[in-house]
Amino acid sequence: MNLQTERLPESEQYADEGEPLPHDQGTQEEWDPDWENYKEFLIQLRGGSLRLKKQCSTPIGELTSLLVIQKMSREGEEVNASSLGKRLNLSRPAISRMLHALRKKGYIEFFSGKKDHRYIFIALTEKGAENIRKEMQCCMALLQEVTLKMGKEDMEQFLHFFKKFFSILADGEGLLHC
Repeated sequence: MNLQTERLPESEQYADEGEPLPHDQGTQEEWDPDWENYKEFLIQLRGGSLRLKKQCSTPIGELTSLLVIQKMSREGEEVNASSLGKRLNLSRPAISRMLHALRKKGYIEFFSGKKDHRYIFIALTEKGAENIRKEMQCCMALLQEVTLKMGKEDMEQFLHFFKKFFSILADGEGLLHC
């Protein structure tokens, strides 16, 4: 990897096999990526996510939704479809389908607002909380296995950078849209 502060002429910036790299006109440091390593990263990321899917009995999207509902509730936020959709970056139809599936499985319940009965809020049921506990035990066992092979310090660094990477992607501000 080569970090550089000067821009190469546009004709010298290539992604792969002669494809120009898209870029903005800022003066931030640019990264000269090792495209083969990046491609391998994407392949491994897919394989790892498939392993996680096999490890979990709850679909990852549903589990993520349950975790966010739990986190928002613990932070004292009122959870409704709109706030959950914003947090998960899901469209209204997608969040509606997700909530319907979670309710059908008995993991969440809907209730009317105390101040205004027109507003509908979401709460985890005991079954939903138990499902999170079960899934987290399973995930922690997998994480412990990986940590043993990787080492605690490397795992902590990995989690730090992984969180930072996806936080930047989720924010999306100032990123190119291909």
